[in-house]
Amino acid sequence: MIDVTLIGFGTVGRVVQDLFLMEQEFNFDAIVVSDGFENTIPKEFTNKVISWDVFINSKPRNYFVCIGYQDLNTRRQELFLSALSHGHNPISFVHEKAFISKSARVGKGVLVMPGVTLENNSEIRNGTFVWSGSVVGHDSTIGAFSFISANVSIGGGAKLGDNCLVGLGATIGNRVLIGNRSLVGAGTLATHSLSNDSVLVRVDEKPLDWPSHEFLKLTNFDQGYGS
Repeated sequence: MIDVTLIGFGTVGRVVQDLFLMEQEFNFDAIVVSDGFENTIPKEFTNKVISWDVFINSKPRNYFVCIGYQDLNTRRQELFLSALSHGHNPISFVHEKAFISKSARVGKGVLVMPGVTLENNSEIRNGTFVWSGSVVGHDSTIGAFSFISANVSIGGGAKLGDNCLVGLGATIGNRVLIGNRSLVGAGTLATHSLSNDSVLVRVDEKPLDWPSHEFLKLTNFDQGYGS
């Protein structure tokens, strides 16, 4: 059995905790939460709560960062890299009911939910989450610390940059390139490449004239998804 420390226990953290509990090969030995959030942990897990300082200064642990797409995934990225720099070992969670081609490549700290398909020669880089029912086409790449929501379809040969967010049910066409820190809204069809910091939503199918980080502030999309 593999012991793992979970970092974060917000909305996404509770989903991840449930997944780990269902897999017999994992045992989560501690939960790291920010100061002041200790009382948000269910009573049955309060004995597992440790502070960030205790975690960082402990002997090397396996860890998984359970934070969602706050600030275009940069909060998850910061904690992942900090823990890694202190000698801890990031692990990935790939659900047994996902289909992973033998030639697909999965990085560290990656979450692959049930019903996901990773086709041949696809690649999921470090710290990226792929939610239930999504399909990542052959020869495609999803950059580090991105968030692919449920039922997303990514065509063959597509390339997504780092720190991207793709909303529920979106479709990204074959060989389409999505720049770093870009946001593709729910139900959107992306048939043309996007530059860094782009926003594409279904309203008129054209990129909005806002940087993605400003768009998140206006819509509050980055609120309440794990801490």
